Order: sequence, then C-alpha cells, then structure tokens
Amino acid sequence: MPAAVSAVSAVAFVALAVACALGAAGDASLGESFARVLADPWGRTMVVDLNVGFVAFLVVVWLFEPRRAVAVVLTLLTPVLGNFVPLGWLMARATLLVQRARPGG
Repeated sequence: MPAAVSAVSAVAFVALAVACALGAAGDASLGESFARVLADPWGRTMVVDLNVGFVAFLVVVWLFEPRRAVAVVLTLLTPVLGNFVPLGWLMARATLLVQRARPGG
C-alpha cells in the first residue's frame, strides 16, 4: 500500500472518529451514558473487553511503531477515540507490519 494512501486512510479514520464523538456528545451526557453501561453486568463485561483490546493494541504499537512520539499520541488517543485509532494506525503501518512479518524482514 503506498505511503500516501496509508496516511490519507489514517487521517480519514481519525476524522470519522472525531465526527462520531462530536455527534454523540450532542445527544447524551457521557457520564450518564457510561453509568448506564456500568449498571449492567454485560456492560461491565464489554468495558473490560474493550480495555483489554486497547492494551493488546498498544503493546503492538510500542513494539512496532518506529517513532516514540507517535506511540505516545496513539496511547493517549485510543481510550478517547476508541478503535478508530487502531484501525487508522494499522492502515498507515500495514506495509511495515507485513515486511516485518516476513522471514528476514
């Protein structure tokens, strides 16, 4: 995947995440919504699952991202913007990850 396409895809995903967050912000209070989720046992399970996924993704980022500043930004944005951040990073770094996964890479 050409680097320009990867970069544009990553920016598009972050823009989509921000648009979704801004759209949701006008509909409901984040605190009230989160309290309703935590009140349900399946909601608590979902929150744990989501955070385990965030940690697993961030381990991969810290292992493979060559620029530490990018890893720091991703670490800060992932809990706020959710899985749009990992998707954008994976698209931007697909070529690097495939090269490293190949023998001799």
